[in-house]
Amino acid sequence: MTALLLLLSAGLSVHEWGVVAYRNTGFSMASSPAEMQDWPLEAKAPVLYFHGDPCAATVRATSIGGTMTAVLPEPSMGGTGSDFALWSELVLSDEGTENRWPGEPAWEWGWLWSDVEALCIGSGFFRDRYLFYECTLPQPGILPYIVEGGNPSLRVEYSGVSCVLLRNHEGVSQFAVTALLALARREGHNWEPLENPDQIREIVWSWSEGVLGPDEFNALWETWEQTFASATVHEPHVIYRIPEGVLDDLATIEVTTDGNDTVEILRFQLAYVPASVQ
Repeated sequence: MTALLLLLSAGLSVHEWGVVAYRNTGFSMASSPAEMQDWPLEAKAPVLYFHGDPCAATVRATSIGGTMTAVLPEPSMGGTGSDFALWSELVLSDEGTENRWPGEPAWEWGWLWSDVEALCIGSGFFRDRYLFYECTLPQPGILPYIVEGGNPSLRVEYSGVSCVLLRNHEGVSQFAVTALLALARREGHNWEPLENPDQIREIVWSWSEGVLGPDEFNALWETWEQTFASATVHEPHVIYRIPEGVLDDLATIEVTTDGNDTVEILRFQLAYVPASVQ
């Protein structure tokens, strides 16, 4: 019912998902785990889907203080090396996707990302069901903690945000759900153990309510399941949803249509970072 109301309230509804990840060289906002390489404060980006009536649309993704590192499909302006990507005159329709986007990461992940009930996106000779971009992050301003007087303090945007803790203890994977503030204060008594990794999926799915449809969430989860559902990392990691009010500090999304339709943009970004830097 929530998804139906969203579609009725807007001429075009845009859904976005992605994961902000961290490596020893910095952050990356990634659409897939394989893309988390040695990037300097890299924000590898999410996947965009479009719902509503067929139309022509122009889409612009802008990195805040960073640069684009990859986009699909090839944009009309900007792109790799620029701080924005602009796709003009995209044809959003109910047609099929016989000629899908070429190149990486489409070869590895495109079949999964395309298996979603969404409008088909036409750009030149090619048609597919998603757009995606990647961009660098100039600074870790998305982190939930600041230090005041030597003590960690939670940014107001993260008040009440919970997280899933993943760790490996003597070769045994362990999972727990807690609040970000409790994690910062090392309040172990406030950690709720999870019996199996399937519960992680249920928790993350609940976070996406009102933003992603079931098939969109399935595309996200199947892309990241092996990473999220394992605790084989060398140090504890946490997963949490980045609050909507923080997302525009990473990148902005602008969409206009040929009929000047009302456009609703719904964004869902997760963070997957070491517990020591969350």
